[in-house]
Amino acid sequence: DIIIGNEITDLLYGKTHNLNATVSPNDAFYKELFYSSSDTDIFTVDETGKITAVNCGTAVLEVKDFVGKVTITREKKTDANLTGIKVDGVAITGFDPDVTEYTIDDVNSDVDSINIEATLSDDDATLTGTGTKTVQTGANSFDIVVTAQDGETTKTYTVNVKKKSSDSSLSGITITSDPVGTFEPAFDPSVTEYTYIADPDEDEVIISATPTQDGADVIGEGTFNPQDTDTVELIVTAEDGSTTTYVIHLENAKSTNANLSSLGVTGETLSPAFDKDTLSYTV
Repeated sequence: DIIIGNEITDLLYGKTHNLNATVSPNDAFYKELFYSSSDTDIFTVDETGKITAVNCGTAVLEVKDFVGKVTITREKKTDANLTGIKVDGVAITGFDPDVTEYTIDDVNSDVDSINIEATLSDDDATLTGTGTKTVQTGANSFDIVVTAQDGETTKTYTVNVKKKSSDSSLSGITITSDPVGTFEPAFDPSVTEYTYIADPDEDEVIISATPTQDGADVIGEGTFNPQDTDTVELIVTAEDGSTTTYVIHLENAKSTNANLSSLGVTGETLSPAFDKDTLSYTV
């Protein structure tokens, strides 16, 4: 009899296995063993009983009059890498499988969605997170999750994209003077024309503005003399380049001072002495 001490039925692709085959009884006259494979494209076996898996499939191992099937299987792969990512058909430059986060160029305010494509390093891996993605104003992040063939190894790649804002409005206008003047009408982001009436003698007002959207720019702020500057324009430029102009008209209030600063009669003396609050005199 032939005794296989370490019989196998499955072997991983690329692995080897040394059979432990003996002849019983120990005092048998003929103890030489012969090994063979029914398909050497699947596995080979040498004269010592060493099996080498060379492909996937099933073949029959024969040891003289012992017959048994051995199935060769591949070890499942752990490759969860990508070889590239495209956004709207354009490949991300400098892609590296070991770098998992990328930020692409900002998109304009009229872009509602982007299309993300990804290429697997291993065709037997799977991925989620590609396809058409809706983009909101501001920061957006999209994850691509790759799962290796073994079903356990994963890697997540992140694509960041910012959608530019088209908001060129102001959330507030601040005008300071001493004394405080009158600003009208009450501020409303949708109202773009205002009037500021300063004190009759005021020669300095400071104008500043706050954009509604972070990232918008404002020009036209500063210090102005309402006695020689009657109009100030605040130009707000949104991230996407659209603009809104707010106009502020500057005025000095009309004086209500009807007093004299001096009064006299040539060659005569006033009685009492002049005082702006005294209205009757004798000469």
